[in-house]
Amino acid sequence: MADNPALIESAIREINSEDDGAFVTFAVAANDDLWVQYLRATINAHYPFSVDPKQNLRTFTFSRVEEWVPGEYVWLEVALSERDMALWIDRYFREVLGCEADYRLIASRDE
Repeated sequence: MADNPALIESAIREINSEDDGAFVTFAVAANDDLWVQYLRATINAHYPFSVDPKQNLRTFTFSRVEEWVPGEYVWLEVALSERDMALWIDRYFREVLGCEADYRLIASRDE
């Protein structure tokens, strides 16, 4: 079983230590249409719904919705510790994007 929270937390820690502009993209190995990007307290993620994310993600912690396009993506401001952010992202993959508990992630760093 993959330890996705540990992989996510490690990548977040690396991005937080870099200069502004660096980000990491997490994608499901079996389906790269399922992705989440982390950019210093900001999440940009695949959002496959037409419902306003303020309603659909009401059980998730976030400060505000920066932008969203129905059926495409949501951009959220999220201020959490590195560990809590990793758990948030893992939960998003499982609960929002419908991944099984044993999903495997690929992380790629970009600027």
